[in-house]
Amino acid sequence: MGSLTVQQENLLSDLSYFKEELHALKKIIPEVPYRDRPMGQDSILDMIAKIGSVQTGFLEPIAVEIEKTKDADSSIPVRNLHGITHYAEYPGFPSSSDSENNESSDVNDLLEHLIQQRQQILDLLTSQAAFPKNRKVILQQGEWMLYDILNEMIIFERKQFKEVADRVLTIETDRLDKTDIM
Repeated sequence: MGSLTVQQENLLSDLSYFKEELHALKKIIPEVPYRDRPMGQDSILDMIAKIGSVQTGFLEPIAVEIEKTKDADSSIPVRNLHGITHYAEYPGFPSSSDSENNESSDVNDLLEHLIQQRQQILDLLTSQAAFPKNRKVILQQGEWMLYDILNEMIIFERKQFKEVADRVLTIETDRLDKTDIM
């Protein structure tokens, strides 16, 4: 693979770090009520499922097309995005989750699936010619830089993980307060 820009190296590092965050989350998730929806907010499971929805519904189709497109200088045409015509329609990325689907989800299976998906994406992007400097993705409404799309995903994931971490911290603080009272 040709040399990467500092921005691309940082992006790949961020993509890799997400995988480590998922591993860490797997260790603590059994200790928290991840299905609870306090005051109508998304549950921890909902927040994690949103990330999975983005990876499966948006990033995976792009990855499939990257694998098909052998020429590193060519744009990546993507047609199968479940009605999404512009990557910015996905970011806020799903604003709510399908709670019925999440109720039957096993959080450890979901986390493991996300870890495997992320590794596949990393393997693809670090493989020969998958991530050249100016690679574009062609969606129905225009072209966007692959880097920009991946960067949007990282911003979204960070937001979701911050919300998960905040929720876990609140739960743990409440738990400690209750034990202090007793």
